[in-house]
Amino acid sequence: TTQPKEVTMISKPDDFIISDLKWKYLTRCIDKGKNLMFVGPAGTGKTQIVFKAAEALNKPIFYFNLGSTQDVRSALIGNTYFKDGTYFEESAFVSALKTPGSVILLDELSRANPEAWNILMPVLDANIRQLRLDEDVNSPIVDVASEVSFIATANVGYEYSSTRTLDRALVDRFSVVEMDVLNKEQEMKLIKIKRPNLSPIMNETIC
Repeated sequence: TTQPKEVTMISKPDDFIISDLKWKYLTRCIDKGKNLMFVGPAGTGKTQIVFKAAEALNKPIFYFNLGSTQDVRSALIGNTYFKDGTYFEESAFVSALKTPGSVILLDELSRANPEAWNILMPVLDANIRQLRLDEDVNSPIVDVASEVSFIATANVGYEYSSTRTLDRALVDRFSVVEMDVLNKEQEMKLIKIKRPNLSPIMNETIC
C-alpha cells in the first residue's frame, strides 16, 4: 500500500512567536490558495506574520488596508475615464487577483466600508471567485487566478470603537484563527531576540 505523503512544515521565522499549529495552518492555507482570517487584539502581529509566511513560501504578496480606504470602488475595482473614448484603469486589487499563487492581505477588514464587503463577497466565495467590474449584468468579469490566497485581519470586540460587526456571510468565507496574546515569558523572549543588548532587568521592566 502507498503510504500517505508526509507534509513538511515550513520553518517558522526566528523573530516571531507563534504556535507551531497556527503557523502550519497559515502556511498550508496560503500554499493551497485558501482563505484565512486572523482575529485578535491590535499589536499581536496579525499583519506581520502574513508577510513572513508569504516570504517563507516565496509567494508574491499584495497589501490592502481596507480600514483606510475611502473610495471603495476605485480602490478595489478601478476608474473609468472619458476622453476621446472610454478608458478603464484597473486597480491594484484587480492586478493582484490576476496574479497566480499570490497572497492578498486584506488588512483591517472589520474597519472596512460595507460596500467593500459587498464587492468582496463573490471574490471570496470558493464557488464563484470572480469580480464584476460594474453593477451592469453584462459588465466584464475578472476571474481570480489559480492558487490565490486571501488572508484577512480583523479586530473583533466592543473595545474597538471604529470597527463594524462583520457580516456573517462574509466571515463564513474564511477559516478563522485567533491570534494569541503573548504572556510575560514570551514577551521577554521576543524582546531578547529583537534587542539582544538590552539588559535582563530592563527587559523585564518593559514587559
